[in-house]
Amino acid sequence: MPVIDAQLHVFESNTAARPWTGAGSPLAEATGAQTIALMDAAGVDSAIIVSPWLNYLADTSYAFEVAEQFSGRFCVVAPVDPRRVDQAEFVAECASNSRLVGLRLMLWAPAEREKLASGGYTELLGELENRGIPLCVALGPSTADARLIAERNPSLNVVIDHLGLGSSSVPPAPEHPFDRLPEILRLAALPNIAVKATGMPALSHEQHPYPDIHEQMQALLAAYGPQRVMWGTDWTRTHAFLNYSDGVTWLDSTGLSRHELALVRGGSAQELFGTHRALS
Repeated sequence: MPVIDAQLHVFESNTAARPWTGAGSPLAEATGAQTIALMDAAGVDSAIIVSPWLNYLADTSYAFEVAEQFSGRFCVVAPVDPRRVDQAEFVAECASNSRLVGLRLMLWAPAEREKLASGGYTELLGELENRGIPLCVALGPSTADARLIAERNPSLNVVIDHLGLGSSSVPPAPEHPFDRLPEILRLAALPNIAVKATGMPALSHEQHPYPDIHEQMQALLAAYGPQRVMWGTDWTRTHAFLNYSDGVTWLDSTGLSRHELALVRGGSAQELFGTHRALS
């Protein structure tokens, strides 16, 4: 099976030609060519680019440009633009690009969670479900949001970003990073929910291979099965915690079987996101 990094970010430096319209990134740049070099050195076959909201807001042009430039190596998850009222048209626009494999709904802001609860994303979720496009969810403080989406749209593949846990781009790791993990494990009862174990080393208080997060990875597999768990580096958010290679190799020490490793490292992403179609 291919090795697929289920989440990383690419962006150019902040210039007039392609300005950062969001809050920006602590890294000056992470171009497609730079990322390919890291992937090649670490033995990663392909990756899902999550277009970085903090750099470009809803402008996904660079992500798709990189996916075209390095055909066969990248596909794209595009952020949901909460400013768009024409939700079905927005989904259709995104889906028109053959490199797209999913959308990402960010529920960090109270206004977005309220919009979801009140049915403000009903049209978007229904359109994704009808088209068979997975939805990645960046949860805020409540795991109930993921449950609501999955129950209202039982044929929609819902992928929880970063295990639904808090994440940071600046060390140290949170003192108790896995306090909410039991809630995430209970969501496994919903068959259309999967989880990205992306950037997990940034939750560790130990050095590579991060032995204090191995038990949690085993718990994820016990609850969801390896078919619904996806590894990813979440590069570049994690760059202050580790190098790219360490973000790849730590899984080798977790005690997963060869079959489990093959699925978590790429097989599950290939199946859930249909990456083989977008990479062809």
